[in-house]
Amino acid sequence: MDIKQPDSASRAGLITTARRWKRARYLGSGLLILLIGIVILLIGLSIVKQAYSKESLVVGFGVLLIIVGLLRSFIGLITPALSSDLPPKEAVLPQRRLTDVLFGRGNDTSSEE
Repeated sequence: MDIKQPDSASRAGLITTARRWKRARYLGSGLLILLIGIVILLIGLSIVKQAYSKESLVVGFGVLLIIVGLLRSFIGLITPALSSDLPPKEAVLPQRRLTDVLFGRGNDTSSEE
């Protein structure tokens, strides 16, 4: 079975579709959560009468929702990078084990007897 690689035009279309989907999903829900957090924060601030009361938990919950809403909104605004935008990978160096590095094994070029 031959698997076809997508050409650049269809790949650009896929990335555009992914951007729209991510923006619609995260930006919309992030702004909605942010708005709910602001409303809960304002309600909590209006009912708090003492510094360490049970009502201050409502304020904390509102602040938490605001932070989550901001993070989801920022995720929706970030665009995915194209693979052509990324710098090429450098040559991969051979991996050495930590014990070889710590105990100096494998550093010499002479052959073992």
